[in-house]
Amino acid sequence: EFVRGLQYQHFDIKSITERLTGTIDAKIASHALVKGDSTISELVFINQDMSEEERAESVIPPDNELLSALREAPRVIQREFIFPLEEGAHFTRHIYETGGFETINKAYLNPPQSTEQILHPEKYEAGDIPFKVPVTDPSSALGDEWTVDLEDTLGEFLLQAYLEATTGPELALTATEGWGGDTVLLLDGPDDKSALILRAVWDTVSDAEEFFNLFASFTHARAGGTWEILEKDTPSILLKLPEEVALLMIMENTTLAIFAPDETILNTINSVTH
Repeated sequence: EFVRGLQYQHFDIKSITERLTGTIDAKIASHALVKGDSTISELVFINQDMSEEERAESVIPPDNELLSALREAPRVIQREFIFPLEEGAHFTRHIYETGGFETINKAYLNPPQSTEQILHPEKYEAGDIPFKVPVTDPSSALGDEWTVDLEDTLGEFLLQAYLEATTGPELALTATEGWGGDTVLLLDGPDDKSALILRAVWDTVSDAEEFFNLFASFTHARAGGTWEILEKDTPSILLKLPEEVALLMIMENTTLAIFAPDETILNTINSVTH
């Protein structure tokens, strides 16, 4: 907490955060830099400036009630809570080892743009920024009562965290490593109807296929039902459920997922966004 105060004293954290909060992904990445910096600063101080006796006295026993509450939370909530502390610390440790605190200071002037850069510090160093993935708004084709409730970027970390809930961390990590950019659109309609579109671009065709296959397994585990292979020019599968239908497509290094309340709405969305 003391380091957090120093961060706000020496860097315009508020402006940095506001500038990067255009997407969920960038906001999480910015938070990971700040939390990671304070974690590394604490560890360096403990190891360099404290005696063994002082280190032993500084250890705070874990709060069992808090740990229990965290374990009972959905997997994605657990991961979002831990991400700035673990992956954020890994990121700042990497850049600290290349040039000490001066390198971390420079990161505030050129903050990470995505959680992909946090997860893979070498991509931050290479200036690998996310693709802007266009998704056509289908609300006008659906009717006047349909509106866009959310347009955002989930990013590599959140996609990974969602998949982990049913597939496990190792498979989720492999399936999302080649993330290049995404856009998610959440639509609200009449009678509490809603639809969701997720278009993602991947580094390679193989990366897109890995995500396609695991996302299909994830959706089946979450909702049940059986995927139906469609006879189309592009690989496409359809899942029909009592109150929802889902379409998953792959076009070279791009994947498209659409969730809608019925096939008529899904086909309308697909005709506009595909």
